[in-house]
Amino acid sequence: MSTVKIEAYATALFEIAQADGTLARVEDELFRVARAFESNEQLRNTLSDATIPADRRQQVAKLHDGRCRCSHRDRLSDLSIRSQRDD
Repeated sequence: MSTVKIEAYATALFEIAQADGTLARVEDELFRVARAFESNEQLRNTLSDATIPADRRQQVAKLHDGRCRCSHRDRLSDLSIRSQRDD
């Protein structure tokens, strides 16, 4: 996925969270997701492997239901799928 697209998605997520008054919560959730991603090689490999079907990557995202608001998890999952499709 191009840097321009990544920045556009990030801006959109930021603006949505700001508009619905959940910016602090989203920042915390994204920080936790980033920490999990950085510290878990299996998670990192699964989410970044273009050969793994999109539905499998979505299942991995669902494992984190309790850590992330459903709508934010879905947005992140969609971004992961789109980034693999766009590459």
